[in-house]
Amino acid sequence: MPELCRYCTADWVITRLEEYLPNGDDSSKKAIILCYCRFDPVISPLEPLSRVSQEVESVGGVGK
Repeated sequence: MPELCRYCTADWVITRLEEYLPNGDDSSKKAIILCYCRFDPVISPLEPLSRVSQEVESVGGVGK
């Protein structure tokens, strides 16, 4: 059932799912799925990027 909660993105982790099905024979109603998530940030070292010099011609001839 985790594929039902594919909208938990980035640093969120699904911890629990609850599914509520419609009562009776009314097939026009859909199930309700509740996703419980917790914030679990990815820890990764940040490294500075080097500066890149770019010529005007190298971006499609802008300025000619």
